Amino acid sequence: MATTIVLVLVNVGCAVSPIVLNAITPNAKTCLMISGILFAIFTVYALIHYLRVHGSKKAA
Repeated sequence: MATTIVLVLVNVGCAVSPIVLNAITPNAKTCLMISGILFAIFTVYALIHYLRVHGSKKAA
């Protein structure tokens, strides 16, 4: 059930994200830049989280 909810939320986010970014940015280049920056931030966060979770399991 939790996996289904997450997949639905991801699909909704993929549909809503371009609409929101288009509404708050003046042109496509700025929109892509903001999207790339946010992607990089989320990637770094996910990597840190992954290393913390799997690093603590190896130490235990």
